[in-house]
Amino acid sequence: MDLPLALRPFILYYTCGMEELHNLDQVCNWIMSHNWTVGDLWNMLSDYSSQRAKGETKLGFLSWLLPSL
Repeated sequence: MDLPLALRPFILYYTCGMEELHNLDQVCNWIMSHNWTVGDLWNMLSDYSSQRAKGETKLGFLSWLLPSL
């Protein structure tokens, strides 16, 4: 049995009305529907950070993660 890295079955979050996070619910649903782990998401964040540092993307993380947003 694989144990979740975060050792939590869910996360509560609040966007506090920030426009940049208006699609966060869609992103969370997409991630959950693909059964990503915290480790998977961390790897994507690392890839994104590397691309940002090299100037290969100017997108925000959520837009980069799911270009269909």
